[in-house]
Amino acid sequence: LPELDLILWLIRADDRALVADEHVYHHILKARHAPHPTILFVLSQADKIAPSLTWDSVSQQPSAQQQDTLQRKINTVAAGFQVSPAQVIAISAPSGYQMPALVEAMIYALPRYASSQVYAHINTACRTDMAIDKAKDDFGDTVTDIVEWAMGSVPLPDAVKVLVQSVKNTVKRVAKSLWVWFFG
Repeated sequence: LPELDLILWLIRADDRALVADEHVYHHILKARHAPHPTILFVLSQADKIAPSLTWDSVSQQPSAQQQDTLQRKINTVAAGFQVSPAQVIAISAPSGYQMPALVEAMIYALPRYASSQVYAHINTACRTDMAIDKAKDDFGDTVTDIVEWAMGSVPLPDAVKVLVQSVKNTVKRVAKSLWVWFFG
């Protein structure tokens, strides 16, 4: 667990039995692994939430009644696991409902060094401009961190260090422009 960057904890949206999940989370994960990796709680099969026959199959969206039920479920999960409701995302994979939102949440939850690598494997239909911008920024920051680390590791004259620091933004901009070549 300490080596993980992110955990996606899947719970069926229509599942009412959360006691076992909450027990594992509170008594095993949180109690024994501090700090633990970031966790996103994913309510899968949102299209099956009651009243399931009201799912709008044309727009692939929940009906108003289902949306109310999903919001109550999100609040219940957030309260039971003692997390922010923003860490709970309801999705329906077959319909694509909220899949781009899940991708964004994942990219924002991942450490800087991991977001681009994960983004490269995301289905193009689920990619968003916000997620790609975040992954590019993270990549630029990671490259900049490596340059700073290298400068600190190698004995360089102060004048060279000042010069490298002055081009730091250029290094980040170039890294971001090369992002597509590596990960796009």
